[in-house]
Amino acid sequence: MDTRVPDVVEARAASLKDEAARRKSESQELDAAATTLTSLAKALRSGDLKRVQAALDKARASVPDGSAAITYVAEPFAQIETFLREEPQRIRDELGRGLKDACAAHGLSFRIVSREDPIEVRIPPFSVTLDFSKGRAVFRFARLEIGQCAASRDEILETHGELAKSFGPPFEAGKFFDQCRRAYLSAAIAEGRRDGDRLELAEFLPYLAIQRQSKAFCVSPESSAFKGYSRAQFAFDVMRLREAGGLSRNGFRLNLGVATGTSATDRSRSLYIEDAEGNGEYKISVFFTAELER
Repeated sequence: MDTRVPDVVEARAASLKDEAARRKSESQELDAAATTLTSLAKALRSGDLKRVQAALDKARASVPDGSAAITYVAEPFAQIETFLREEPQRIRDELGRGLKDACAAHGLSFRIVSREDPIEVRIPPFSVTLDFSKGRAVFRFARLEIGQCAASRDEILETHGELAKSFGPPFEAGKFFDQCRRAYLSAAIAEGRRDGDRLELAEFLPYLAIQRQSKAFCVSPESSAFKGYSRAQFAFDVMRLREAGGLSRNGFRLNLGVATGTSATDRSRSLYIEDAEGNGEYKISVFFTAELER
């Protein structure tokens, strides 16, 4: 008995197999397109235009022309391209109309520092750089980045409040001065210096961080109990110490040496010490001088 499959049946079976493979491939492409659109949606929600552009570029590369999915993603891709072209100007217009008024409504002062892109404004005590091409607002103090958010009025005001709270807990000028004094003496001994000698900030700040630790850290000095102390926080605390008139105490005065020449450009050594309005200069060292009793 001849059990061979007729050629016409074999051809039909092969055709069906090819069609199944094609459909499976299309299904995989559509699944990939769905994943791509989900990633784009996540990038859009971030408010970071640079991230959106990167996600769009990646999405385009993952859905080549001629694929089954291109007809499903072409329109969303075009919409996002239009969004990326128009959003920077929309952000600029919105902030131009409302950020100053929003600050005033919250009791905050507002000053434009630079009108060149990226625009810089001052919402004391922080500097805020508005990068419309990325849709981001970057907060700085002591010319160091301390936070960022979407470039919208509500986000900027919310982030300003959060940073002001984290940088500005109740401040005790005398306590901070004493911590600086003890840290300086400890660092001077460790470096083989005498009281009154200048210590670079990089030599001094680790000892100040130790002085600011909690009792829990002193009892069990483990990393989990350690509380970080940033250079920006030190600059902020010096600003508050100055505002409180607390640079002198118990017969000593806290001094910060000015960074000059190439040392001012070495950010690992120098630190910009400023006031709430952004006026200041780069400092590189700390030292104490005895004050004559009056």
